Amino acid sequence: MTKPPIPTNESERLEAVEAYLLTGTMPEKDFDDIARIASEICKVPIALITLLGEDKQWFKAHHGTDLNEMPRDIAFCSHTIMEPDRPFVVPDLRLDERFREHPLVTGPTQVVFYAGVTMKDTEGYAVGTICIVDQKPQQLDERQLVILQSLANTVSQLFELRRKVKKLEVVQKNLEELNQEASEISYVLSHDMKSPLNGIVSLLEIIIEENGSQLDESGRELLSMVHESANNLNKITKGTIQYFNTTRSFAKAKDQVNVHELVMQLLTQLHLPGWVNIQFPRDLPNITTSKVALQHILFNLLDNAIKYNDKEQCEIKLEVAENDFEYQFSVTDNGPGIESRDYEKVFQLFKTLGRTDRLGNLGTGLGLSIVKRMVERLGGKINISTAEDGGTRFSFSILKHTI
Repeated sequence: MTKPPIPTNESERLEAVEAYLLTGTMPEKDFDDIARIASEICKVPIALITLLGEDKQWFKAHHGTDLNEMPRDIAFCSHTIMEPDRPFVVPDLRLDERFREHPLVTGPTQVVFYAGVTMKDTEGYAVGTICIVDQKPQQLDERQLVILQSLANTVSQLFELRRKVKKLEVVQKNLEELNQEASEISYVLSHDMKSPLNGIVSLLEIIIEENGSQLDESGRELLSMVHESANNLNKITKGTIQYFNTTRSFAKAKDQVNVHELVMQLLTQLHLPGWVNIQFPRDLPNITTSKVALQHILFNLLDNAIKYNDKEQCEIKLEVAENDFEYQFSVTDNGPGIESRDYEKVFQLFKTLGRTDRLGNLGTGLGLSIVKRMVERLGGKINISTAEDGGTRFSFSILKHTI
């Protein structure tokens, strides 16, 4: 028996084999089907899809035999990969000097015929073969060899696809871990800043109240600016904590929600002044979703429509519709509107349009980013458009669920 030689690029070739993470793995139907097709096309009882490791030949698919592996130094496929650009065919192993004393030929397996085609990765390294075996002499015609090569190419592409999927899974896992770590760090920092900031704001208020009269106009103005900055930072910190609190686990909740009752509760919470009129249908549906999320989304949109309205009479219209797959909500106001170039900006974390509300307060850029994240975690989307009277229309959808 002639011992198979070792390829000159063996170390790189083995790295290519290992990159697929397939050696020693369980059989899979896709590969088993390809082995069966090779057996049928070539009219032989045994077909194998193999990977050649350092010491072993692994069978990713085996049709007609129960073997899962064998030592590489007796594998016929070890000869096949030495000529990776053409089929390796031995019609009768008993008549070939290299194999007539081979244990698979002289032993109980009584292998007589072998044909193999090399499978290569994208860099051209021979990672394995698709091969066929019989216990009697055989010949393959040109059509069978072409099909065998096509099957080998298909398996190579499947291997490459699996490798890319595994790589993406690793990347996704790493990103999820990084995002989780970043979220936790941000939450901890915000939470740890909460108490000191509250103390600073309170201390500044005491100083302004008790000692403000002892300062000149410039000093009072400076102290007021410091107080305002601390207050804004305090609002951002509280908003950041709210951002992480409200988006962590609510999406798993599936509550039976009476939307009419929910809207009535919101109207009470909003403490509507006389110059605000909110229209909504009286036959609002019962839906299945996260009540906490829907309540937060609607409250934020309605509250913004009131706070940033610049008209003497604030008009807001709430609408609800549905189709087979989702519920659709919209909140339309007659306020100053939003320029189309700012549609994306308003949903970005900590981004604001620089507007103050009716009380002169500047937003933190957290409210709508929380809303967007909540809507997306409920399987929906949120959009902005300009209302007929120049105001703003926020429309969002949430996926339908059943309990």
